[in-house]
Amino acid sequence: METHDGTVFTGLLAGDDAKGVSLKLAQGLEQRVPRQSIKRKEVVATSLMPEGIEAAITPQQIRDLIAFLQES
Repeated sequence: METHDGTVFTGLLAGDDAKGVSLKLAQGLEQRVPRQSIKRKEVVATSLMPEGIEAAITPQQIRDLIAFLQES
């Protein structure tokens, strides 16, 4: 999402209503953007997860990661 002042936010859609849009950011924070500030919204089909991360971590770390994400 891009705002009229040029700020770009990337995150998961947490809420969307007549007043604005809420995104869950990668840092675990939630950002609310008023609808009148939004210049452009774009849905991206790719994951926020880094490409190839499953090759760099152990099966136990993958299970721990999935458990953590399910709690969020």
